[in-house]
Amino acid sequence: MPHSHPDAGTILEVTIAYLEDDLYPKLTGVDRYHSRVTINALRIVQRELARGPAADAADQAELRALLDAPAHATALDDQLAREIREGRRPIDDDPLRGYLKNTLRRALEINNPKWLA
Repeated sequence: MPHSHPDAGTILEVTIAYLEDDLYPKLTGVDRYHSRVTINALRIVQRELARGPAADAADQAELRALLDAPAHATALDDQLAREIREGRRPIDDDPLRGYLKNTLRRALEINNPKWLA
């Protein structure tokens, strides 16, 4: 895709700043609430654009390592779920717990980093 100027990250930042700094303080009631929800949603989109591809790549790399799967393997989430469901991968397996903690941390870094504190 050709590079647009300004880029999506800049457009989001300017939009969030307008909503948060200029519009939000003037609102009351349900409009203020909906504005806050919108700001939070845009911040999630902003973090997804910035961190999502790297988080997805890390998740897939860890999952391939956990399952000892080749790089071209697909449907690994389904395979892991099947292994857990069928009892072939115990839920207290340390590598599984590490993978789940890491993927959850990466998801929270995008969806709501305040929960990590």
